[in-house]
Amino acid sequence: MTSDPYPGKYQIIPPIVVTITREDGVLFGQVSGFPKSQIYLRPDGEFFFKEVDVQVRFLRDEQDRVNGLVLRRNGFDLPAARKIE
Repeated sequence: MTSDPYPGKYQIIPPIVVTITREDGVLFGQVSGFPKSQIYLRPDGEFFFKEVDVQVRFLRDEQDRVNGLVLRRNGFDLPAARKIE
Protein backbone atom coordinates (compact mmCIF):
# COMPACT_ATOMS: atom_id res chain seq x y z
CA MET A 1 0.00 0.00 0.00
CA THR A 2 1.56 3.26 -1.07
CA SER A 3 -0.39 5.73 1.03
CA ASP A 4 -0.63 5.88 4.80
CA PRO A 5 -3.80 3.95 5.74
CA TYR A 6 -4.46 5.40 9.21
CA PRO A 7 -4.77 9.23 9.11
CA GLY A 8 -8.32 10.50 8.93
CA LYS A 9 -11.35 11.35 11.00
CA TYR A 10 -13.39 8.63 12.70
CA GLN A 11 -16.87 9.35 14.09
CA ILE A 12 -17.79 7.66 17.38
CA ILE A 13 -21.07 9.51 18.02
CA PRO A 14 -21.78 13.13 17.17
CA PRO A 15 -19.97 15.28 18.13
CA ILE A 16 -17.16 12.91 19.23
CA VAL A 17 -14.53 12.44 16.53
CA VAL A 18 -11.17 10.70 16.71
CA THR A 19 -8.61 12.40 14.47
CA ILE A 20 -5.55 10.36 13.47
CA THR A 21 -2.59 12.22 11.97
CA ARG A 22 1.00 11.43 11.11
CA GLU A 23 3.72 14.04 11.58
CA ASP A 24 7.35 13.33 10.70
CA GLY A 25 6.62 9.61 10.71
CA VAL A 26 4.95 9.66 14.15
CA LEU A 27 1.28 8.66 14.54
CA PHE A 28 -0.97 10.80 16.75
CA GLY A 29 -4.54 10.46 17.94
CA GLN A 30 -6.87 13.12 19.25
CA VAL A 31 -10.36 12.59 20.62
CA SER A 32 -12.68 15.62 20.55
CA GLY A 33 -12.05 17.78 23.60
CA PHE A 34 -8.72 16.16 24.50
CA PRO A 35 -5.13 16.99 23.55
CA LYS A 36 -3.38 15.27 20.68
CA SER A 37 -1.11 12.44 21.86
CA GLN A 38 1.28 10.05 20.20
CA ILE A 39 0.01 6.52 19.70
CA TYR A 40 2.36 3.54 19.75
CA LEU A 41 2.24 0.19 17.96
CA ARG A 42 2.15 -2.99 20.04
CA PRO A 43 3.58 -6.29 18.74
CA ASP A 44 0.04 -7.64 18.25
CA GLY A 45 -0.76 -4.89 15.71
CA GLU A 46 -2.91 -2.75 17.99
CA PHE A 47 -1.99 0.76 19.06
CA PHE A 48 -2.06 2.44 22.46
CA PHE A 49 -1.70 5.80 24.17
CA LYS A 50 0.91 6.07 26.94
CA GLU A 51 -0.78 8.99 28.73
CA VAL A 52 -4.13 7.22 29.20
CA ASP A 53 -5.21 3.59 29.30
CA VAL A 54 -6.72 3.55 25.80
CA GLN A 55 -6.06 1.08 23.01
CA VAL A 56 -6.83 1.59 19.32
CA ARG A 57 -7.61 -1.17 16.83
CA PHE A 58 -8.05 -0.19 13.20
CA LEU A 59 -10.72 -2.02 11.20
CA ARG A 60 -10.38 -2.99 7.54
CA ASP A 61 -12.84 -3.76 4.78
CA GLU A 62 -12.69 -6.60 2.24
CA GLN A 63 -10.19 -4.62 0.12
CA ASP A 64 -7.91 -4.22 3.19
CA ARG A 65 -8.64 -0.47 3.44
CA VAL A 66 -8.95 1.07 6.91
CA ASN A 67 -12.64 1.93 7.29
CA GLY A 68 -12.96 2.41 11.04
CA LEU A 69 -11.43 1.92 14.43
CA VAL A 70 -12.31 0.74 17.90
CA LEU A 71 -11.20 2.63 21.01
CA ARG A 72 -10.98 0.42 24.09
CA ARG A 73 -11.08 2.11 27.47
CA ASN A 74 -11.89 0.58 30.85
CA GLY A 75 -13.06 -2.61 29.15
CA PHE A 76 -15.52 -0.83 26.85
CA ASP A 77 -15.21 -0.78 23.07
CA LEU A 78 -16.21 2.40 21.25
CA PRO A 79 -16.48 1.76 17.49
CA ALA A 80 -15.89 4.64 15.12
CA ALA A 81 -16.59 4.71 11.38
CA ARG A 82 -14.18 6.53 9.09
CA LYS A 83 -15.63 9.81 7.89
CA ILE A 84 -15.45 10.44 4.17
CA GLU A 85 -14.59 14.06 3.52
